[in-house]
Amino acid sequence: MGDNLGGTERLLLAQQARLDDDAHKAEELRIALLVRAVVTETVKEHSLTSEEREWVRLAIKREARIESFRSAVIEKTLAGLVWAALVGIGLAAWEYVKFKTGAPRA
Repeated sequence: MGDNLGGTERLLLAQQARLDDDAHKAEELRIALLVRAVVTETVKEHSLTSEEREWVRLAIKREARIESFRSAVIEKTLAGLVWAALVGIGLAAWEYVKFKTGAPRA
């Protein structure tokens, strides 16, 4: 039956399809504009004041200093442990040499 459509009916169906597509696009645009308006209003209501931004900036700097200090403490602790191990090994070697040579112990 679809093949029996006259030229006018086909044109009307094509026009209806275009109108439906245009209506769908208009609805998508309306939704996009509504979302943009809501987001814009929310951002305006919840933006940080200059004092809050300054506090956040200082908090970030403080955290960076704390992390730097923590790294330095870890580095120095490991260096101290390595030196302690070297001294311990040296003392053990010295005691071994004294034992093997029969040197008097203190």
